[in-house]
Amino acid sequence: MPRDCIFCAQKANSNEDAIPLWLSEMFRGPGTMEHQPGIDKPTRTYAVTQPKMPIKRVCKKCNNGWMSRLESRAKPIIMRLLEATPARKCTLDIHECRTLALWSAKTAMVHEAVNPPENWAFSELDRCLIYTKDQVPGSTDVWLAPCANFASTFGISRILSNEGSPDRVGITTLCYGCLAIQIRKMSVSTTIPGAKVTIGEQPGPWPEVLLAIWPPAASSFCWPTEKGLDGEKGLEALANRFSGPVPDPAESVAYTGQFTNEA
Repeated sequence: MPRDCIFCAQKANSNEDAIPLWLSEMFRGPGTMEHQPGIDKPTRTYAVTQPKMPIKRVCKKCNNGWMSRLESRAKPIIMRLLEATPARKCTLDIHECRTLALWSAKTAMVHEAVNPPENWAFSELDRCLIYTKDQVPGSTDVWLAPCANFASTFGISRILSNEGSPDRVGITTLCYGCLAIQIRKMSVSTTIPGAKVTIGEQPGPWPEVLLAIWPPAASSFCWPTEKGLDGEKGLEALANRFSGPVPDPAESVAYTGQFTNEA
């Protein structure tokens, strides 16, 4: 059955690389990639020379238009973060934080598109606004974290919800070598004014490790933070940072993917 572009609803006739090729080029070499399409699905491991995750859920007009322009705006910012060190820090201003938040939200939308629509956290309105208005979706938070002892790519997209409730929270955790990004989208259906979904947070050194770039709490940020994540174990802790809406959380892993170089 033909699929529609998740952004403009035209025919999906183009592959979008959920792991941008210019980023995956940094991890080229003999290795393996693991893919688990769901918590109740088996994990597949296969040999690759470069981490790739093409998703045919966008159209050529979006892929070659606003998505390409956003990628071009975000690339120099991401490269600067990847090249920074504790001895040679860099600064992100509020405009760069907004660009990075837009890019992160777009990437999270593409990642979750490997799953059925009922497992998506971002709404049709969210996707429409990001491509027509260049607007970060509401109720979206973005954090950065430095990661040591990790020379691979990592991605996991999760949906947290209560059984029988339409409210849900989407958590996408990504890592490209020393740069980890976490995106949280709160999807609340309640019509009660001021009502919020409360989610639990696992203990961890999150204030010292994470840099909250969206919504911005300052006009500029210094990168990297003094502390960071330690390898795959740290990334898994970050991916499991939120325990879900309370009470009675029921969580499901929607997608996980990891590339590891053999060398």
